[in-house]
Amino acid sequence: MQPGDHLLHYHIRQLLGEGGFGQVFLAHDQRLLIDVALKVMRPELAADSAVLHRFLIGARTAARLRHPNIQLVYTMARDEATQTNILVMEYLSGGDLRARLARGKLLPTEAIHTFTTICQTMDVAHQQGVIHRDLKPANIMFHADGRLVITDFDLARIRSEIRHTRSGTVLGTTAYASPEQLRGEDVTPASDVYSLALILFELLTGQRLFRGTPSEIVQSHLYTPVPHLADIAPYLPAQLDAVLQMALDKQPTRRFQRAADLVAAVTAIYDQSALTEAPTPRQPFVTQQLEANQPALLRVLAGPQVGQVFPLHASTSIGSYKAPNDIVLQDSFASRTHARIQYKAAQYQITDLGSANGTLLNQQRLTAHQPVNLAPGDEIRIGYTLLRFEGI
Repeated sequence: MQPGDHLLHYHIRQLLGEGGFGQVFLAHDQRLLIDVALKVMRPELAADSAVLHRFLIGARTAARLRHPNIQLVYTMARDEATQTNILVMEYLSGGDLRARLARGKLLPTEAIHTFTTICQTMDVAHQQGVIHRDLKPANIMFHADGRLVITDFDLARIRSEIRHTRSGTVLGTTAYASPEQLRGEDVTPASDVYSLALILFELLTGQRLFRGTPSEIVQSHLYTPVPHLADIAPYLPAQLDAVLQMALDKQPTRRFQRAADLVAAVTAIYDQSALTEAPTPRQPFVTQQLEANQPALLRVLAGPQVGQVFPLHASTSIGSYKAPNDIVLQDSFASRTHARIQYKAAQYQITDLGSANGTLLNQQRLTAHQPVNLAPGDEIRIGYTLLRFEGI
């Protein structure tokens, strides 16, 4: 498929990504007049009845899980003219967690909020008998408003249904697969718990627990003892070590059996007051027009307001709508008065104003109340929002 092609009443706009079953495109539904994500099954796979059944099971699984943090599935269809099977899903424009982690580890509060949402969502799926089997940062995406959404239930198993995957078949992504998956054994929710623990480690450290070639990673999952946090991330709470050791046990029966139990153990370690504050609904964002003579601006690269442009003035405040800021961020991690950019002595400077979750400049956390000079291309992160400084 190429941009400009049509499948049924869907107009293909651009390729979003590729997976084991096929390609995912951004498409426009010409009947409902909305953008959708269109998963197009590879033609050579459609001839395999077992693969086609797996594609159908994944679609049914996601469709039955009605939850604000699970990607919506609109319909499954077949374009007879091209003999193509398609899955029509909610389009998510906020990027994925993999891209977010590529820019460095998350601040602890942001990491725990993110992990809590993932675990609570998966606990709902587990209660309905659904095991994801392919949890990884690339399958955790964000809506335009910043809402986290779990996607890609292609490999999901519904425990009440007859097993159709052949015994000994390895499903999932090697870097995040449980030992029992790699052995081709049947799985339980404890398999997803293992993947969740790997994601937690990456959220807090910015790196994968097991690295190397695919074969080396498989060996690590199967046989290598989990290293202790004190040896690789001594800045993390020591109590997390026991939690990760249990969640990553090679034997599934010795792990946490529910995602809810894992996240409860994790959040108990951190300051509850900082973790339980519910995000405050943001006021609608009004696009600011860039003035022709404006010397500098901030462009949103990722987050709820991706694509927006903010002009900078002699003194520009950044924060939530709770205070009269020049730049209002629709981000639950933005403080009332988060940061300020000022123009002094022919130089723009940014200052963190003692924000609760911090401000990152080029992946380095700013010291509160200490101005730092900005250069064109510098990237500023506030919560989920990534901004690029474009100016003099």
